Amino acid sequence: MTDLTISRQRALSRFADSAKMHAVDLDLFYSWRWLLMVVCTVYAVGRTGQSFWRWYAYLWSGDRSTLLMRQYLFVQLLRLRVHRYTLELAQIAVLLVLLAVISWAHRFV
Repeated sequence: MTDLTISRQRALSRFADSAKMHAVDLDLFYSWRWLLMVVCTVYAVGRTGQSFWRWYAYLWSGDRSTLLMRQYLFVQLLRLRVHRYTLELAQIAVLLVLLAVISWAHRFV
């Protein structure tokens, strides 16, 4: 054998050894959390989108009562004063930032 084939074999054996997955390396809790996060996110997005689509289809039907309800909802949304809810919106923003920071920092723990 030449030196080139021997060095290739050694490199391949080192790569194969490093690529083996040991039972200790697999973190089942991390995998379970990741799978649960993906499933819950897809479910929540799907259900929210389905709800919005149903409301859209209901409010844009040609019936007079739904036309009046749609106009009433638009007027109420236009009359909504955002400054009344600034404290609640600020709390939601702070909690979302904390969730993002905790999720980011969790990678290092």
